[in-house]
Amino acid sequence: MKTPWSASKDIRLPEFDPDKEIVDARAWISTADVCITDPNMQGASLMMTLSRALKGHASTWLSQVSFHGMTWSNFKDLFTTRLMSSLMSKWKNLSVEQIAVSTVLSHISRFENRVQRLAFTQNITTSSELQQELMAVSFMKRQMPSTNDHNHDAKKPRLATDVSTVKCFVCGKSGHKAAQFRSRKGTNTRDNVSKTPTGDTKTSSS
Repeated sequence: MKTPWSASKDIRLPEFDPDKEIVDARAWISTADVCITDPNMQGASLMMTLSRALKGHASTWLSQVSFHGMTWSNFKDLFTTRLMSSLMSKWKNLSVEQIAVSTVLSHISRFENRVQRLAFTQNITTSSELQQELMAVSFMKRQMPSTNDHNHDAKKPRLATDVSTVKCFVCGKSGHKAAQFRSRKGTNTRDNVSKTPTGDTKTSSS
């Protein structure tokens, strides 16, 4: 039989941090509901699972609304009616452009580390500011030498030398080098020696 601690370790919910970036609270609660198959899950097992997933303001909110005997169904109701309402009221103070800029930054930062650092260090609120920063990141990326390109160039095969342009300085003819000429000459000499008849019977002249 599994203890509440071991049971909670088996359930890993996606992180939810409303302070870090604009997140989709409805999508998170729907995903979490799929992960937790027991609607009556409660006690230490539920609290440890939620504590690992909720970050920032959401973690503080959990400590304020949790109560003894709270089940997963109770938490879903609280999350939907209170926390989501709080987030929606917070977003109402933002313009459509600010929400769009934050969403784009959040998406791109998942794939580009430079943009991720930009999202945490710069206060970008307009599309023109976002465009300027992305152009700067793109320019810096082009300026940096690529290791892959360097390795690719190193692996390029060397062009073979055109044999017709090679001239032998021994015999003065084109088409081979001096070393090849000496080797060929030595081979021809050995072939001539091997072809010389030996042990032939001389005929006496009458």
